[in-house]
Amino acid sequence: MKFVISNRDKVAKFLAITKNMKQMIHDVNFGICEKGLYVQGMDSSHVGLFELKLEKEWFDQWKGRDEFHYDMGINCEALSRIMSCHNPGQYIEFSFMENSTEDLIIKFEGLGHDKMFELKLIDIDTQLMEIPDVEYDADITMASKEFNNIMAESEMFGETLSIELGIDDYIYMTTGGDSGTMRVRIKENDIVEYVLMEDVTIKHEYSLKYCLLYSKFAKINKNVSLHLKDETPLKIKYDMSHWIDDNCNKQVVGGDEDEEAESKNYFGFYLAPKLGSDETD
Repeated sequence: MKFVISNRDKVAKFLAITKNMKQMIHDVNFGICEKGLYVQGMDSSHVGLFELKLEKEWFDQWKGRDEFHYDMGINCEALSRIMSCHNPGQYIEFSFMENSTEDLIIKFEGLGHDKMFELKLIDIDTQLMEIPDVEYDADITMASKEFNNIMAESEMFGETLSIELGIDDYIYMTTGGDSGTMRVRIKENDIVEYVLMEDVTIKHEYSLKYCLLYSKFAKINKNVSLHLKDETPLKIKYDMSHWIDDNCNKQVVGGDEDEEAESKNYFGFYLAPKLGSDETD
């Protein structure tokens, strides 16, 4: 088994994720099969879960048997140390040693010195969770940098983020504490896309610490999508189906159609609402 990431934009996105997984979880499940790569991890408090899904077509090279499946446990701190040794202009290659699946081989080659690492795999007690498909009541797409700015500013005023929808045409994000309150009214012109089910109002509260952490992956995509529904975790998603082509320096889309590609390749988070968060229809 071997898969390679050589496109510069893809490498940058992949590094942004793998370098910073350690901020969310100690160990993570890596699943590799003939269809692609799937990574999932949940924090120790069971409040937040993240997943990375990349179809084999997303990679610049992919070699494997017609049918295979490997479930691996990886220490995020160890993976981050390896990824911090990557130099600009190098591609990333993952493989197993011959006749062994106990070590994951990671290579950086291209500009500068070639580097090879053997990452020891570990046993993880937790199993991959089945995440059901959900039809959300609200779908919001906004600039990822703007989302990160709002979360960073909100952190100065409290520990809980309240998201309110359906009051009027605006989206409200509020936080507060002993030092005061911050209420952000996001105008429709500042939103890439906003869909709210008819006659639905939403007011949910979430841990601001997690929202800020999830907003720090703005390098992955210029836009981020938020999906909300009653009694359902908040979903925060960065599409990874678009990248800059190294040859023409233009953005390209993986897959035959935009919508189809977007559902295949993404980095997403699921955040449980705080107890006492409510919604009225």
